[in-house]
This record gives sequence, structure tokens and C-alpha cells, in this order.
Amino acid sequence: MTWAPSAANLSHAARPMPDPPAVTSAIRPSSFIRCHSCPARCTRTQATDPVDTTAGRTLPDLGSVTYITDYHSPTSRTNMSDEQSDLLHQMWEERRIVRLKLAFARAADDGDPDAMVAAFAESVEVSYSPDEPMSGRGEVLRWYREKLGPVVASSHHLTNFEVDVRGDEATMHCYLYSWQRFHPDADRPDRHRWARYVDRLRKVDGRWEITSLQLLSGGETPSMATERDGEYRRLGFGSVTHPIRSSSGSTA
Repeated sequence: MTWAPSAANLSHAARPMPDPPAVTSAIRPSSFIRCHSCPARCTRTQATDPVDTTAGRTLPDLGSVTYITDYHSPTSRTNMSDEQSDLLHQMWEERRIVRLKLAFARAADDGDPDAMVAAFAESVEVSYSPDEPMSGRGEVLRWYREKLGPVVASSHHLTNFEVDVRGDEATMHCYLYSWQRFHPDADRPDRHRWARYVDRLRKVDGRWEITSLQLLSGGETPSMATERDGEYRRLGFGSVTHPIRSSSGSTA
């Protein structure tokens, strides 16, 4: 028996689909533009830049390697109380910090160590257990280049963001799941890691930068390192203000 559509179905099927909203060119600005009302670098475009007319924003070029780490801060706070204005500012700064960390993770998956360290202060302190702590952007860059050398593919996933902003300083906690595949010559199986980041940040000239980063590794498979030495117990899981390492190299 052959199915035959009813008159109502035919009428509906013949109805033309609505046209999608018109969108202009999807070209991203070639570089960050400094706004007159904001000391930080941001992605506000000039009037001549092509934009998505339905959303009022420049469309990203998915093939670009530009890492968007900042937005133009909101300036219109009409009819807001001081409390509402402060809350908006707090949420905005938290979002900027999260974007910075997400750009850092994407740079890792792109195999771009130079873009990774661009999120750091010049005198950054970094600790990836069980490796020794590192000081300074240059030392960290060399370490990233060495570690990323045999990696042919990776995927870093960040969740559970907690950001505590205190003026021009902030602390951020987030969780990490990562997968890495290595070059056949490395003779290493795929690695899966579950961990937590504890970052401390400082805002300089309107831009957030990471002053210390610590990776607290909860576990990985297959394990390529010695047993973890109790980072969670030593630092106090759940605390907001974690010192990373003292300059002498001892755990604070």
C-alpha cells in the first residue's frame, strides 16, 4: 500500500522555507584595535569592518590562529545602581579571565607554545607535577616546546571555573581533562589526564596575565610518571588562595 499525503500535508510541504537572515562578509579584523574608551586590547571593530548584521558582531574566521583573549568592556550602565554596576564589572572581569584560559588551552591543541606563554607574565611561576617548578616565561616556553614536540594531536577540556577577583588580582580554579596522541617514533601510548589548575593572575595596563600556574594532577592513564605526592592534601583542596611555590622552591 502506497502512502498518499493529505491535502493539509501537501499544502504544508509546498510552503516555501523562509530565507535565512542576510549576513555580510565573515572576515575577522587582522589585528586587535585599541579603543579610545578602554586601555585594554579588544576586538571592537571599526565602522568599515564587515559584521554579522543580525548579531552586531564580527564573525570569526575559523581558520585563523588569532586567539581572542579579551572583549571590549561595557560602558553603558544607564539606570543601574552602584551595586548592579559593580556586579556587572565583576562578572565582566571573570569572563575575561576565563577567555584567557580557554585561549591558552586552544593554543596547546594547536601546538603553539608561543601563544601559550603569551598568557603569562614575564616572571611567571609554573609547576607541573612531578616536574620541577619553572620560573620565567623563557624557561616555560622551552619546556612547552620540548613537551609538545612528539605530540601529533591533543584535546584539552576545561570545566568547573571558579574565579575570585580582588581588584587587580585574581585566583582561578578549573578542572582539566586532556588527551594526547604521540608520534609513532615516540613509542608512547595515548595519554589521558584528569587534573585541576590553580592560577593566580594580575591585571596590568588593563590586561590580565597569569603570574603563577599550578597543575594538580589527580591521575592519568597510562601513568608515565611516579606516584603523585599528595598535592590535594598538601595545598588544601577547596581553598581559594593557593600559593604556588616560594622563590626558594619549597612548597608554601
